[in-house]
Amino acid sequence: MRLKPQSWLSRLLVAGEGILRRTGILKYIRTKRRALFGHGPRAFQLSDLLTIEPLKSPDPDKVSIVVPVYNNIEDITDLIANLKTTVRDDAAKIILVNDCSPDERILPLLNAAAQGHANWLVINNATNLGFAAAVNKGITASEGHVIVLNSDIECPPGWIERLLTPITLNPEGVASVTPFSNHSSLTGFPRFSTEAPLGFIGKIEDVNRVFLRNPPVSIDTPSGVGFCLALNRKTIDRIGVFDEIYKRGYYEDTDWCQRAENAGFRNVVCGNLFVHHKIGSKSFSIPTRRALSHANFEIFRQRHPEFKAARRRFQKADPLLEVRSLAQATLWRGRAASAHLFIDDLTAGGSNDFSERYRNALVMQNAFIVKMVLREEETDILIYYSKGRIRLRQPFNPELMRLAKRFDVNEVVLNRVEGGNDIHGLVSKVSELSSERRVSVNTHDPSTIRSLIFL
Repeated sequence: MRLKPQSWLSRLLVAGEGILRRTGILKYIRTKRRALFGHGPRAFQLSDLLTIEPLKSPDPDKVSIVVPVYNNIEDITDLIANLKTTVRDDAAKIILVNDCSPDERILPLLNAAAQGHANWLVINNATNLGFAAAVNKGITASEGHVIVLNSDIECPPGWIERLLTPITLNPEGVASVTPFSNHSSLTGFPRFSTEAPLGFIGKIEDVNRVFLRNPPVSIDTPSGVGFCLALNRKTIDRIGVFDEIYKRGYYEDTDWCQRAENAGFRNVVCGNLFVHHKIGSKSFSIPTRRALSHANFEIFRQRHPEFKAARRRFQKADPLLEVRSLAQATLWRGRAASAHLFIDDLTAGGSNDFSERYRNALVMQNAFIVKMVLREEETDILIYYSKGRIRLRQPFNPELMRLAKRFDVNEVVLNRVEGGNDIHGLVSKVSELSSERRVSVNTHDPSTIRSLIFL
C-alpha cells in the first residue's frame, strides 16, 4: 500500500523511526544486521595472517588527494616532496587547499609545486574557513574517490593502491579506509591509541617492508581517522561531505564515518599499510587544540551518543592486535642476529628448565625467539627479543612452515611434547622444515629423541 504523506500511518512510522534513532535502537539493529551478515568486526588470528597470501593491490578507480594547508611550511614542504616521489602524475589528482595561511611563504610554495603538473591544483581561500570547509572545497574539485591527507604525513611507495584496495574490492560496502600509523587514535602501531615517534619503531622503509608482507585484510573499526583517510565516492554521493559545524577541526572525520555507518556502509582499517604521522600539531597551540577538541566533542557526543560505547567495545576486543603483533615481531626479527623456534608443552621438568636457560642465553646474544607452547585445543606463541615479549594465539594445528618462513628460522629446539599432542606428526613437520629450509634441529628430551629415531 502506498502511504499518503499526511496519513496517520505515515506520521506513526516517522515518529517511530525518530524514537528508534534517539534511543539508539535503530543503530543497534543495523549493527547486529551487519554482524549477522559478515559485516561486523573480525579479529584475524595468526593462522589467518600466515595463510592468506599477500596480493598485488588492484589498480584503483579515479582518485583525488586533498591536502588542507594552514602554515606549517616545513611539513608541507616535506609532504610535497613525498607525494612527487610516491604518486605518479597519472595516478591521482592532487588538490592543495591553502586555508588563508598567515605565513606568506605558503602560497608561492604550493604554486611552485603545481607548476608543470596538469594533475596538481592549488585552491587559495581568501579567508580562513577551517579544516572541514577547506576539505570540502577540495572534495568539490575532486574526481573519483577522495583521500584526505594531513600536511604532516609521510607515505611509502605504493600507498594509494593499498589504501584503496578495500574500496576497490567492495565499492558498495566500504565507506572509509584508514592505515596503521605511529600517531593514530584507533589504528595506532605498535600499540592501540598511543603516540610513538618513528625513531622508536624504526625506519619507515623497514616498517613498510614489514606491512607489505601482511595480507590485504580489512578490519572493521568504529570510525576512520582523518590524518590519512580514503573516502568512497559512492558514500560521498550518498551522505555528503564533512559537516562544517566542526569549523576549524576535530571530529568532522568521525562524524562523517558515523553518518556513513548509519547509511549501511563500513569503516575499515587497511592491514597492509603503515603511514608515518609526525607527532605534535603545528597548526594550533596546545590550549587552542584542547579547546577546539572539547567544543567539537560536545557537538559530536550529542549527535552520536552511541559512539563512546562502540569505541570502548572495539578497544576491549582489539581486533587489530594480531596484525600489530605480527608486524612488531617481524620488525624485531629484522634486527636480530638469528631466529630460533622452541616447541614445548606445559609439562614441567628438566627439559623445560634447559629450554628456558638456553632461550635466555640466546636473547642475550641478540637472538629472536619464537616459543610455541602446545595445548590441547590451541597453541600459545611467545616472541622473545631484547626489546620485549609478544604473545600470539591461534588454533592448535600450528603453521610451522609458514611461521618459520616468516621469521627466517635458523634452528628448531624440539623440547618435551607429551599429553594429547601428536608428537610423531609434529616431528614429521619439523623434519620437513629441516630438509626444505636447511634448519638445524636440536632436542634435550629422551622421548623426543626416540620419536626422531623411529620416525
